[in-house]
This record gives sequence, structure tokens and C-alpha cells, in this order.
Amino acid sequence: MNQRTLLRALAKKRRFTLKVEGASMLPILRPDDVLSLEKTTFAQIRENDVALIIKGKQPMIHRVIYKTKNYLVTRGDHRMVSDGRIKPTQVYAKVVGVKRGTLQFRLEDYYLIQSSRYFKEIAALCNTFVTHNIDFVILKGLPLHLYFEGAHPRRIFADFDVLVAPSHYSQAHRILTKLRYESVDTAYSSTHKKLKNKLTSLSYHKHTADFPIVVDLHMEPVFLFNQLGRLNALYPQNLLDQMTHDFLRDKQWITLENHRFPILDPAHLFVYLCLHFFHHNFRGMYRLNLIDIVWRKFHNQKNFTKSVSNAIASYRVGNFLFPVFSMLKSYLQTPIPIQMLSLKPSYNLVQHYTQKRLINIPIFDDQDRLRSGINRFLNLLILSPQSIPKKLTLIFDPAVWYSIVWSMRKLL
Repeated sequence: MNQRTLLRALAKKRRFTLKVEGASMLPILRPDDVLSLEKTTFAQIRENDVALIIKGKQPMIHRVIYKTKNYLVTRGDHRMVSDGRIKPTQVYAKVVGVKRGTLQFRLEDYYLIQSSRYFKEIAALCNTFVTHNIDFVILKGLPLHLYFEGAHPRRIFADFDVLVAPSHYSQAHRILTKLRYESVDTAYSSTHKKLKNKLTSLSYHKHTADFPIVVDLHMEPVFLFNQLGRLNALYPQNLLDQMTHDFLRDKQWITLENHRFPILDPAHLFVYLCLHFFHHNFRGMYRLNLIDIVWRKFHNQKNFTKSVSNAIASYRVGNFLFPVFSMLKSYLQTPIPIQMLSLKPSYNLVQHYTQKRLINIPIFDDQDRLRSGINRFLNLLILSPQSIPKKLTLIFDPAVWYSIVWSMRKLL
């Protein structure tokens, strides 16, 4: 009996066990973990369930990242590429428990412990910032998930992004260092670090006993190309400065588990999350899901749509957001009004690029850092609201030339 036939026979049972052999679901599932699986149907499967599927001759235990009435999409947490469309007849069971040595746990308990520890660290950091009068606002992260979805995430939570007033950055850095966070250098090399003409953000890691905590500290709403610093040729610095000022000025405070957190006001939050999705080359279904949730929560409120439209016009980000609106409508049937969907890119080249390339982008797949950076630069170059003569001034930017040469060397 081959492996596929054996698994199908096992999946007819209500419960059975399997040992993990691969590394595609790290860090949540490790090789030699013993999984308890429960027979399930397509109708019972939810997004973020870890399911046993068999596609062709290949059995896989991967996470469900998207589901429609007719199919679902799965992907290993440690893999770049999804498994494509999975038919209802290819779904067999879902993971309900894990045995790791003498330790036994449910995946839901693992998620809850991780997000609870993360929340504790975030709350402590935010409380310290408030005590020291740091002007800051949360751009994205666990507090947003808890506030908008009303529950802890059913997946491992990655990082936490904070926008800090540039004048308060040094003090914020000292606070993070005192709280045992270590800054991480993300520059390509020491030469590249010297060529970068502006510090836009820094990443901080804290190693706890159980889970790493990652905090990204931003001095502006980073959605361009962080490795290149100031990019006036592709997006005006004065608009980034205005965005930073507006985001901090119009923030609102929420309360979660007796802790207060500053988040972006609804219109700015929606616009920023769309820009963040652009920054990640329009990839990551969970990012698009959060944008959908925010829109559905506020779209019936008075002046919300108008405020979003005004922000798009004021910051000149329509080219970046148009593909996001199309994807929201296509994948999640988000009730985006016709006036938003009719927001056309400003140049014919941008319209062609959007329709031919971006609308059909593999949203479920990820990319390595190098290819992601190349695609991000290409998207930014094409979708930039700046004029062509302004874009051509990039040829005088040494950081751009260094990044191109560095990328070509890595590819070759």
C-alpha cells in the first residue's frame, strides 16, 4: 500500500495520528512531532486550519490561507509558494493536537500563548512610551487584530510596527534598549549603509524564553523602499512628512484588556494598510483580509469614504491603491463603492501595467528578500505619481546604483 492510499484509508477514521517528516510548517510544527488529526469535510474547514490534503500524488499538511465556496488554497508556513487550488474532494482531515516529546498541546493553545506573550510585551512598551511622553502611533500589529477581530489570531504573529515622531526617535531607541531590545542592521553592506541618505526605520528584536518579539520603529509611514532612504524622484518627501504629521495628529486611542493603545484614525488606517500591502508587492492574504475588515467596519460611517478619497488625493497615492481595490473586490467581495473603483491610474502606462501584471499577481505566494526588493522597486518606479523627468533623476542616486549592482551580483 503506497503512502497516498494509506493516508486515504486513515482519513476514513474519525481520529488518527501521523508523524511530521518535513519542515514546511516550521516553526509551529517540527520534524518528529506526532500529530492528532480528525476527519473533516470541506464545509467544516476554516481559514487558518492546518489540514491534511492530497493533491495529485502528494499528501501535505499545510495551513488553509483562503477559502471560497468551490475551493481553498493552502501553504506551508515555511514555504514561499502555495499549493494552488484545492478541491473539496482533496480535503481529508485537520490537525487538532500535537505531541512533542512529553509535551502535548492544541494549536489554538500555542497561538494563544504566543499572542498573549506578545501582547504583554507590546503593552509594556506602549505604557513606557506614554509615561515618557513619546509621540507615537501603532501602524499595524497585534492590537489591531485584537481590536478589529475580537479574538487572538489563529496563527503565529510576526511583528509590531510603530510610527514615532522623528524628534522622539532617540528617546524611543533608549527605551527599547533599556527594555532589552537589540537593534538589527538590515543594510546590504557597510558601503550601502553609508550611501543611504536617510534613516527611515529600525528593527528591534527581543529574545524571550519562548518566543522572539520583533518591533519595527518607523520615523515615517514606510511604504516605499526602505533600503534606499530618501526617494524624492519617486515620491515627494514633503508628502511623507505631511503623512507622518497627520497620522500622529489624528490618532485615536483604544482600550484592550485594560491597556490603552494609539492607533490610526479609520481613514488613515485604511489608506496605510493598502500602502503596506503595496509595499509587500500585493502579496499576503492575511494583509488583504485586515484591509477588508477595516473597510467593512467603517464604510457606513458618515464621511469615511470621503475622508479616504481626500487622503488618497492629498497624498497622491491613487496609483498604489488602485490594484488593492481591484483585489479586494475580486477575492473578498469588499463593498468598495463605484467611485473608488473608478479611481483610474494617472498614466496609460500605469493602467496597462496594473491590468496586465498586478491584477493577476500570485497573492498567495511569497518571495525571498532579493526578488521582493526587485519587484518592489519596479512597482514603485512604474506606479510613482512623479513625472518621467523627475523619475530619471534616479540615475544620479549612488544608493540606487549600488542596490542594482548588488542585486545583479546576487542573482548571477
